[in-house]
Amino acid sequence: MKVNCKLPKTLAAWVNKHPDRIIAIDYGSGYTTESEMAYDILLNRGWCSGGVGLHTIIEQTASETLRVLRDMEKCECRDCITGDGW
Repeated sequence: MKVNCKLPKTLAAWVNKHPDRIIAIDYGSGYTTESEMAYDILLNRGWCSGGVGLHTIIEQTASETLRVLRDMEKCECRDCITGDGW
C-alpha cells in the first residue's frame, strides 16, 4: 500500500488494520474541486465502496473517509472477478 500523505491517527489506525483493502491513499486538491482538499483512496481488487464496481473513495474529511471505509464491502464486479483492469 502506498500512502502519499500524513494520516490522522484514527484513519491511520484503520488503514494499518486493513492493509489488504487499499492500494493507495493521497490527500490533495483537484479531487472534488480545484481548491478543496480531499482524501483519494484507491481500493484493492475485491473491495468496493458505495456499490459494486466502485473502487475509489474521495472524501473531504477524515471522519467521513473513515465512515466510508468502515462501510466498504467485498466486490464481485467483473473486473474484480476476472482481474481485468487491475
